[in-house]
Parts: sequence; structure tokens; C-alpha cells
Amino acid sequence: MSENATTLLPWYLGYKGGDWNDAIQCMVAGSNGYEDNQASLNHDLNNNWARNNTPWSWGYLKRNDIPVQFAIAEGWTAGDMYQESQITSTNPNRVTLVSGSVNIPGSPQASDQGGPYIDNNETPGCDTDNINCYPLKWKTIFEIYEEAGVSWQVYQEKNNFDDNPLAWFQQYQNASASSPLAKKGLSYLGLDAFYKAAANGSLPEVSFIVGPAELSEHPPYMPKDGAWLQKKVVDAVTKSPNHPTQRPPVPYGQQSNVSDALWFEEGYKEVVGYLTEGRYLVFEKSGYALTNAGNATRISSSRTGSGYGDKKQRWVIHYSGGQQSGVFHISSALDGKWLGPKGTLLSSNRGSQAADVKITFVGNGQGYTLQYADSTPIEIDSKGALTLQRREASEEGYKVWSVSYR
Repeated sequence: MSENATTLLPWYLGYKGGDWNDAIQCMVAGSNGYEDNQASLNHDLNNNWARNNTPWSWGYLKRNDIPVQFAIAEGWTAGDMYQESQITSTNPNRVTLVSGSVNIPGSPQASDQGGPYIDNNETPGCDTDNINCYPLKWKTIFEIYEEAGVSWQVYQEKNNFDDNPLAWFQQYQNASASSPLAKKGLSYLGLDAFYKAAANGSLPEVSFIVGPAELSEHPPYMPKDGAWLQKKVVDAVTKSPNHPTQRPPVPYGQQSNVSDALWFEEGYKEVVGYLTEGRYLVFEKSGYALTNAGNATRISSSRTGSGYGDKKQRWVIHYSGGQQSGVFHISSALDGKWLGPKGTLLSSNRGSQAADVKITFVGNGQGYTLQYADSTPIEIDSKGALTLQRREASEEGYKVWSVSYR
């Protein structure tokens, strides 16, 4: 800790420039354990990372540090707004990746199937709290693929850094050598087999790559070297040198410029998939967007600009019916007004009266539909006019843009 400041804002790890930009690639930021991370999260206040973990765990990288990851996320990733699934150790997050669960109370799995699984236990049995039971026994997504006739394969070397979570499930451990679970989930085909299959067009519908330790991006291994593997999958290579001192000094007492500390990249990106809280959104159709004109009592529509930067067109969604329901309350980024019934705009202190709006991702390039809970659609017609009438649904939905501007 430091006597130079009472608070530490998020900070860019490479702020000193020079060799530090390479050194931070190898640094160990802090602990990944359940106790430290939950204490840092501090009951969702998210304000104790510097004290209960390390100040380096409160730091971040920028595009120039991990350009390949930025490029892949923008060009290929469909899982928009992805964040850590479980605020805890490594293994539970990998288990979530392949099964969607760590079997907490209320999960669809039975209590005797292992879990809650919140640490890296790989010793048979349960811990002293009778949780973290190993091996795990619930169904993985790959078994669902197999039942549905979807082709899949795990590609891994024997040096896999214990990063294949399927090996922690009893049904894979007990599978015969000739079974699909063993042949597709646990065999060591190697990454060259993936490259060969990619070259000859024989890749399965779902490929799961488990890289070696040195390309895992897990400290002390470098994100830039992990990018080498990722870039190789999209046909390019990148690598970076190592430096002996990896942790830059924490900028205690040097954070007078809040804008620098709370840096983010400005711009916009199209959203694909189910919507989540936590960002500004623009709902666009036929070149027009849902709009709060300012001193208005109703929503309207207006033409979108090239950068989707008009604050009158930015909206914030808030879960109303639970995270899986797709039902939201919607507020304006301009003045905090809430979308009310029949297209009305309610003052910022009337959030309890906000209307429930169902936002549905249609898929197949058709975007999103918006409608009130009584099924009244919120539409923009081909001429840009806003309509709130029950009629046959339009084939074309809204494009939704996630925007970040100061």
C-alpha cells in the first residue's frame, strides 16, 4: 500500500512506456482465488481490488498491447460483452465454458453431481465444506452436441497445461477408448491436426483448441504469445520478447487526470446476440434511430449519423424480468428519462413506472424486435416514422449499436 493516496483508480499498466510495454506482458497481477476475488468485489461494490488483491489487479491493457486480441474480438467474436463467468479460480471458469454451470444452488444439476465448484480441486471427494466435489458429473455442451448430431472435436497436445475441463468430468474419465467422449474430447490429436483439417476443409462444426502452457496467456505467460496461437488460427503470427522485471510501479499519488485513469476507447460496434446491461445502445432501423429529442414527452425517431454519436439516440437497458427474460426498462442517456407506456417519456425520478419492453434477438441477419409487454410493437417504418400499432411484424428488425463516447 502507499501513503501517497487514499484511492487508486483503474490504471493503464503501460503508462510509463518504453520497456514496460513488454514487461507487463509477463506480470502476475494478483490472485485468482475465490476468497481474494470476492473480497475485492466487495458485495458488488467492486472497490477493494487494490487492498484485498493487489493494485496490479486493478490495471488494464490497451489495444496497442494486445492488438491481435482486439482484432479477433472485433472481426470474429460473437459473444459480445463477454466477461469472467465466475469471480473465482481458473477451473470453475473453464467448467462454465464447457457446461454453462458450476452447479450452485438453483442450477438444473443435482446436488450429488459435484459443486458448487468454486476452486481448482482435482482430488476425488469433497472439501471440508462438502463442496468442490470431484469429479464433476453433470452434462457438458459437447454431449448435447453429440446427441444433436453436431460434429465436434477437441484439439490438444499432451502439454495442455491441464486446460481441458472435460477431463474433470466423470463421464469422460470412465468413457471407453472407442466412445465419442474419449475420441473427440480427450484424445491428443495435436494442433497440427487442426491446421491440417482447416487446410483441407474437414473441420468439424465445433472445434475446441487447448493450447500449450506457454501459449495459454496465464501468468507468467504472455498475452502476446497467446496471440501467436490465436493469430495462427486466423493465419498470421505475432510474438514478443520477455523482460526480467514485469510489474510497473503503481502510480500512487500521480492520478490527477481522471480522464487518463478512466480511459476507454471511443467508437461503436454492432451488437449480436442477447442484450445485457452496462452500455449505451442505439436502436436503428431504416437509417433512423429511437430518439429522445430533449424537452419532449414522447419518444421519436431521427436520422442516424455516421458515428452513432448523437446522445439523444443513446439508451440504457435495465433488467426488469430477470437476466434470461429479455424484458427491460429503458432509460435515456441524455437526461435519464424512462420509456413509459404508449411511447411516453417519464421523468428520471419515475423509474418505478417505466414500461416493460421485450427485446428479442431474431437472428439470421434480421436484428432485434422491440415490443411492450402487451405485445404492442415499437416500430420505425421504411420512411423513418415511429409507429406504435399492432400489425403484422416487419421482416426487418432493429440493428443495435453499442457506443462508447464521452
